[in-house]
Amino acid sequence: MLPLNIACNILPPHCCAVYSAANKSATTPLPLFPTYGGATHVGRTAIAIPRCSSPQLGSDSHFVGGSDQGLLRDARFSEDSRSDEGFLFSTLGWNAVRVNHDDLDMLKKFSHVQADAFYVPFPFFDDFFFSIFKAEVLSSLLYKIRHATPKRYACIVAMPGCQQSEDKEIVGVVDAAAMADRHVLKALPGIDEYLYISGMAVVPKYRRQKVATVLLQACDATAIEWGFEYLVLQAYEDDKAARLLYAKAGYVVIAIDPLWFSRLLGRRRKVILAKKVSASVYNKTPSM
Repeated sequence: MLPLNIACNILPPHCCAVYSAANKSATTPLPLFPTYGGATHVGRTAIAIPRCSSPQLGSDSHFVGGSDQGLLRDARFSEDSRSDEGFLFSTLGWNAVRVNHDDLDMLKKFSHVQADAFYVPFPFFDDFFFSIFKAEVLSSLLYKIRHATPKRYACIVAMPGCQQSEDKEIVGVVDAAAMADRHVLKALPGIDEYLYISGMAVVPKYRRQKVATVLLQACDATAIEWGFEYLVLQAYEDDKAARLLYAKAGYVVIAIDPLWFSRLLGRRRKVILAKKVSASVYNKTPSM
């Protein structure tokens, strides 16, 4: 296992926040943009998993374009899901959908869910700064979409399985992007890129209803469909709820911050987790 400061130069300065997927309140975030650095709490409540707002992970990386696995076998899959956008599957009462990159209305809803999760409130003029933050998140999202090649970047959402298609209510979101950070690849021999999972957030009233589990499964399905062997994400070492969520989904630790990182710098240690996906859990035949 490589030390995290070497094995994962994976987050630019404006990159990441980690929130508990099981606790009712969010845990300490890292700043999403440099303007809002030094964050210690989240004002707009939502749960989220690591988010990276930049197409680059580090100077040596580039944007190239468990127990829950059984649930995929019971999911209902669409025969039209072999594309960059569209319905993926339905399970646990939720539909997993890859957003059409031309659907600006859905992209706005997607970015607003992330903005709610990552925004750190100001002591004054909070509404003004929140509106700016929402615009920044949307701008970053559109930038990634404009520069992504096919099967290299996806905005994945969870929606109620019983709703009408025109309602388009989003209950959770996640980013999936092809990455090739050489430090991460050292821990994953035999591959030249992987699917990096970030920006997962769940709308507050839908917490603790397996939305995050479904979003992770949708990332599995996307990785398999696009030909990726591994998925990678990041978490805080002491975020037990998030770590448990990932462990149940089949993720294992491949890198960790050295102990001096937290003792000398006073920062929470981070871990990088990876999962090898298998096409055997992705049943193409719809099952009722």
